[in-house]
Amino acid sequence: MLNTIEALALTNTKKIRDQAIFHLLIGCGLRRFELAKLKLSAIDLTGNKITFDGKGGKERTVAIHPITMKALKEWMVIRGYKEGAVFTRVYKSGELHKSVSTNNIDEIPHFSSESIYLLCKTYGLVSAGITPHSLRRSYATWLSRNGANIQHISKLMGHSSIKTTEIYIKTEQREIDKTVLDKLFV
Repeated sequence: MLNTIEALALTNTKKIRDQAIFHLLIGCGLRRFELAKLKLSAIDLTGNKITFDGKGGKERTVAIHPITMKALKEWMVIRGYKEGAVFTRVYKSGELHKSVSTNNIDEIPHFSSESIYLLCKTYGLVSAGITPHSLRRSYATWLSRNGANIQHISKLMGHSSIKTTEIYIKTEQREIDKTVLDKLFV
């Protein structure tokens, strides 16, 4: 049975990890598997960037917004700076899952893609229609609504075609109406 201090440590450790996960999903547009496989070596903590292999093995670099970086650094203080997966399981004791290695490579094992989906489910997001992939779509939509170039968004998303990016960006009727009112007869 956990004592109060252990329970608080667990709650805080998981909460900080989970906040960093959600920040990276929505603040960097990562796919579930990209986040699950993310290694410490992929993160430039001083340059605020992540470079990783995305879908199809295509290397992608994404800037990390300062708010997202703050959440990530809070997790890194708990996780430590040892090479390995950025995200791992947290036990009831509040301790992080560590690998048992037979070849003296004591890397931190990664969180699975399914674990990230279950995390969203745990927080009630899935029942509200929000999945890790919808957080990725929100990233593209917000960039678009804030005036980002669609070619840049496409590159950030790791899409080989702008047509794919256009599917991700949700355009509301009020935005379409505003375009007519603001841009026609200027």
